[in-house]
Amino acid sequence: MRTRVIALAAAGLTAAGLGVAMPAGAAVGGPPGITPAAFTPQIATSGTDNSVEQVRHLAQCGNTMYAVGRFTQMKKGTAVVTRNNAFSFSTTNGTISSWNPNVNGQVDGIALSADCSTAYLGGTFTSVGGTAVKNIAAVSTSTSAVLPGFAHNAGGRVATLAMTGNHLLVGGYFKAINNSNQAYMASLSPTTGLNDNYLPNLQISGTYPGNPNSTRVYNQQISHDGTRVLVEGDFLTVGGHALQQAFMLNLGATPTVSNWKATNFDTNCAAVEPFYAQDGAWSPDDSKVYFGTTGYIPLTGLTIPQSGPCDAALAFNTTASPQNALWINYAGCDSLYSAEADN
Repeated sequence: MRTRVIALAAAGLTAAGLGVAMPAGAAVGGPPGITPAAFTPQIATSGTDNSVEQVRHLAQCGNTMYAVGRFTQMKKGTAVVTRNNAFSFSTTNGTISSWNPNVNGQVDGIALSADCSTAYLGGTFTSVGGTAVKNIAAVSTSTSAVLPGFAHNAGGRVATLAMTGNHLLVGGYFKAINNSNQAYMASLSPTTGLNDNYLPNLQISGTYPGNPNSTRVYNQQISHDGTRVLVEGDFLTVGGHALQQAFMLNLGATPTVSNWKATNFDTNCAAVEPFYAQDGAWSPDDSKVYFGTTGYIPLTGLTIPQSGPCDAALAFNTTASPQNALWINYAGCDSLYSAEADN
């Protein structure tokens, strides 16, 4: 069986339309085609600077696709609607729904409850639908209102959220979240938003020498069988293990840091872009993981053969031990921000 890896470049994250790019964590219902569906909604305003408007995360629940990021208007055909940083649409015909949380800042991540009734949002914001919150909130998918029983106070940007069983895994730039001092990654109760103590203190720490960035967890992907989670971010150690750019957690009754390590990521890229493993993806059988990376340019520039993990797609085995890349496919100095894999 062959696995197709789709690495997505920066251009797809602008106002070109959601069908062009599937950012981190996107739910894929089948093999993606070459041409986007004709009914896919788009960001309404035009522009070429993806730092201004972008879709950060897509998540599907039932026949509804939820999209979050940084935008103010969406359009389907000639119809334009105001949607601040979060909206949803039908996966069958692209119709934009009435769901409108009206978030006053960038939304980086979204996770849905198993019954699709609750959307958990994370990012950098202070208000959802006029209700004061701080960087995290649980929102009704029927009324668009903030659910008051869920705590909503993160001490820094919440970059990624994912549901595993009865646990909401959140990662970001925070050093405290909802009255817990668990820094950068924590497990919250989907009902109360409080630390459910599922994850141990992972002791995520460190930044790369000369790095202007702060320590962070930026992205995560749960394996198809639900037994592991792959995590990307800016750090030097996790749970006492020397790890850079990515680590893997074994889930189950008592989560632990895996001995898996991507040895190629011990290499720094350009000083202006020290965090480069932006996103990961599991193969359908969970035996491999793939990454799309930035990094400014490969370490050898355009000299052939190229080397290093920068501006490339990479594949690794998932055996719990240090792994060298199975292959590296260079993008010709283009940045890759997402990866998805199907059969």
